[in-house]
Amino acid sequence: MTDSAPEGESLQCLVSRISDVLRFVFAQHRDDIVVLVGDGEINHAQLSQLLTAPWLPAQDACSTNKTDIVSGRTRIRRMNETLYVAL
Repeated sequence: MTDSAPEGESLQCLVSRISDVLRFVFAQHRDDIVVLVGDGEINHAQLSQLLTAPWLPAQDACSTNKTDIVSGRTRIRRMNETLYVAL
């Protein structure tokens, strides 16, 4: 989708902007914990970049992921969960 809403930006521009932000955050905060907050569209664009970029999220050994697909919509419910593993 390249069309933008009136007075808005296209999804392609949003994803490009988010990609720039993620590169900056990863370069500046390599060993830090960073919390990024955004609305649904921002989060969607952020996840699309994180899940396809060279910095793919690492998966811990024995972790579980839960993804639901309902009525053609994919929803990540849990990712890299290890709460069930006894320490």
